[in-house]
Amino acid sequence: MNREINRVRIRLFGKDYTVKTNQSVTKTVNMATELDNKLEAFKDRFPNLTKTDVALLTALSLLVEMDKLREEKRELWELLGEATSKTE
Repeated sequence: MNREINRVRIRLFGKDYTVKTNQSVTKTVNMATELDNKLEAFKDRFPNLTKTDVALLTALSLLVEMDKLREEKRELWELLGEATSKTE
């Protein structure tokens, strides 16, 4: 992992931010772009919500996604463990 601290300019929901990160500039910009796309999609889907409400719903949606990925990871580790024990 890159230990260098990068200052990266990103744009979220029409506002510019400068963030410090030890991730690569490209990765940070790509993640910010993905987040901005999700924010805009929620805003388009629910145009009467405030920006704060859109941000909270987007965060909740991302946590649901993350939870599904954690569960899939756990299941894959279990399958890997079963496959490994069968070959021993």
